[in-house]
Amino acid sequence: MAFQAHQLEVTENGVTQERRAIPYRNLGVGAIINVFQVTSLGQPMEVVKTHLAANRHDTLKDSVRKTWSCGGFTTFYQGLIPWAWLEACSKGAILVLTSTEIKHHARTNFNASPTVCSVLGGIGGGFAQAYLTMGMTTCMKTVKVTRSKEVSKPGSKPSSPMRVFVQILREKGIRGVYKGVNAVTLRQITGWSSRIGISRFAEESIRGITGKSKEDKLRFGERILASTIGGALSCWNQPFEVA
Repeated sequence: MAFQAHQLEVTENGVTQERRAIPYRNLGVGAIINVFQVTSLGQPMEVVKTHLAANRHDTLKDSVRKTWSCGGFTTFYQGLIPWAWLEACSKGAILVLTSTEIKHHARTNFNASPTVCSVLGGIGGGFAQAYLTMGMTTCMKTVKVTRSKEVSKPGSKPSSPMRVFVQILREKGIRGVYKGVNAVTLRQITGWSSRIGISRFAEESIRGITGKSKEDKLRFGERILASTIGGALSCWNQPFEVA
């Protein structure tokens, strides 16, 4: 069953029209997809990436080898439960809700093109993601990943992630928890605006090549192709990932 919120709007000429409904069912679908992504390959890649960012002299092979030496296969899933799952559930829902609203207003109030609407939606969605969820969850994931260095020291007894979190909160307050959130925001804004915008541009290009109108639905393979193009070309923001 799909739960949708309907709202009536009055335009400048006094005509009342129904606003496009927000498909709340898709919020749950987005959360499930994000959880599946982070549980499969997302979290291992995040752990390796975090190691490489903290140890710039290491190669990808060194990162995998050292991570494995800290505890085997399960080490690649440090921080998965509950923080990565919480982040995946919340950021997917926030992205869909925020970007949908922004795209709607950009289209109806400013008559923007689909590509521009998608870029603006990605900017707003990335901004909301970073400040509403990713500040705290990124902090906790980083604590769980980097604390493995303490385990490698002989005779050391590493603190639990929650104890480290409470210590950060006591010593530095909420600013300490959200340390680096501005960099995360810049990464999310550039990443999602590029990914969604380029994907929409690719969809429009595919429609033009295949002769399809705006009302015609793209085939599954065509949508996958557009998303792949958007994901690949959005990697230009890799410097923000490293920073």
